[in-house]
Amino acid sequence: MVLTEEQKTDPYPPASMETGQSTTENALYSNIDATRSDFPPGYPTNDTYTNPNNKVAKTNGNGNKIGPAIILKVMAGDKFNLRANSWYKTNGSSPGTPVNPLTDLLSALSNGVAAVSGGKTTQAVLSGSGVLSPGATSFLNNQSGYAATKPKAFLNWILFDEQFKLVSSSSGFEQIGNDLEFKTHVRNDLPIDKSGYLYVYVSNETPNIDVFFDNLQVTHNRGPLLEETHYYPFGLTMAGISSKAATTLGNKFKYNGKEEQREEFSDGSGLEWLDYGARMYDNQIGRWHVQDKFSEVYVALNPYQYAANNPVKIIDEGGHLLKDKDGNIIATSDGNAKVRERTYNTKQGQVTIQLKQVTVYTDEGTPVQAYQAIKAYLGERKGDGSLGSQQEVPLTTNMKSNCHGYAFANGKVWFIDDTPDGSEFQKILNDEYNEVDEPQAGVAVVEWDAAGDFVRPHSGKRKNGKYDHKDEMWAPIKGDSKEGLMEGVESGSGGYYKVGTKFYQRKNEKDKEASLPKVSVDGVRIVSQDDIKKILKDLGLSN
Repeated sequence: MVLTEEQKTDPYPPASMETGQSTTENALYSNIDATRSDFPPGYPTNDTYTNPNNKVAKTNGNGNKIGPAIILKVMAGDKFNLRANSWYKTNGSSPGTPVNPLTDLLSALSNGVAAVSGGKTTQAVLSGSGVLSPGATSFLNNQSGYAATKPKAFLNWILFDEQFKLVSSSSGFEQIGNDLEFKTHVRNDLPIDKSGYLYVYVSNETPNIDVFFDNLQVTHNRGPLLEETHYYPFGLTMAGISSKAATTLGNKFKYNGKEEQREEFSDGSGLEWLDYGARMYDNQIGRWHVQDKFSEVYVALNPYQYAANNPVKIIDEGGHLLKDKDGNIIATSDGNAKVRERTYNTKQGQVTIQLKQVTVYTDEGTPVQAYQAIKAYLGERKGDGSLGSQQEVPLTTNMKSNCHGYAFANGKVWFIDDTPDGSEFQKILNDEYNEVDEPQAGVAVVEWDAAGDFVRPHSGKRKNGKYDHKDEMWAPIKGDSKEGLMEGVESGSGGYYKVGTKFYQRKNEKDKEASLPKVSVDGVRIVSQDDIKKILKDLGLSN
């Protein structure tokens, strides 16, 4: 949607019917030449609205039922003013039976709408489809309450929206005055409630009385809305329900606010790609034409696909930034973090995982340091107990928990608390867990004291009255003892001493598969640390 603060008014010249203004008036109005007539006997000659003023428009139910008319492309929020003169002389006759002008009106609408639609439709399509007929019929039927003692002749304004449906709230009519009355019709500040096509015309359905109109004039007061564009999920324009104000400059900032490269070549052609900064996006095929520069950190995703192939739930803001459907950032990084390794033993052998530091967020939006798993290697254990050379293996669920950290996002992000007091681990406990009595607990946190210097937590999931390491969340302690945790002994290896145990249960019991459910996804995308403050502010998590 494109808005403006500019106040713009388009005062169209009146349809004076004078031959000297024919070129200008025929360019704006229809039915000028077809209805032009000299003043009839008795017509007032003192109207000085235009000079000269010797011609009028003649309408009749057996001839030109529709007189001068103008069609405008309008936007929701616009307003318009109308002015016209009308006069007739019955010569003692009573108005005859009106002749239905529907055919004439549909023909006029089909030609007029096609001319100002910007290529959205054609006269043949509008006429052949009959799409305008229901609205036009409804509008004419609403004129049934007219004064039958007068000719059925009106100043009319009718609005169709972008789907060519009648907008009744912005449509109306005003009947002419009494016999020999020179009536000036004036309507100001009429509203445009929906973007579409406004058709203003004068008409006479009475077959035995001529009605004369003069100086039909429209003033278009433009509102703030210049453009309203709707998109398919991958970014192609839904032309049928999109709208653009007439005579406005082209807007190059399209889908997701990205600049469109259109008609950039000297011959008027163009690639029609969108500039995301990091790379160019082709919404015609839903793909990038170059790889994501962070493709190595989400190996599960195709590096050319847009928004993980799911633009309904995910927004790719810069060509390498993913958000979930709630706008939560999956992970952030300065992009320069050094690769570190964690090694642990399994029955199969020794596993080494390469990691880079990232930031993830708890349910409450608190940033927590974590590590992005890049690659995993396994040195298989031989029959004699020795280890073979390490070979690269997939990041699998078997690597989710061990004595060196907890992994989520299907093994692709690890939580490893390197703080001396376990403060990163405590952030998760504060935001996502409630402390409970032991029978209700899903997690036990054992506090260990190293020579009285500090207390660090370690946790395990309750299982058969004991707590094992296959937990959904826990903080590792260098040199700790698995047996000490499992069996509750007072001391473990490395001089650590257990000083207490606390019990916790997740606040969100529906999601026990991950301690950080908002980042429990298959793919992980990275943005720079410079964006973190802006991202947190956009999420409403900081000032």
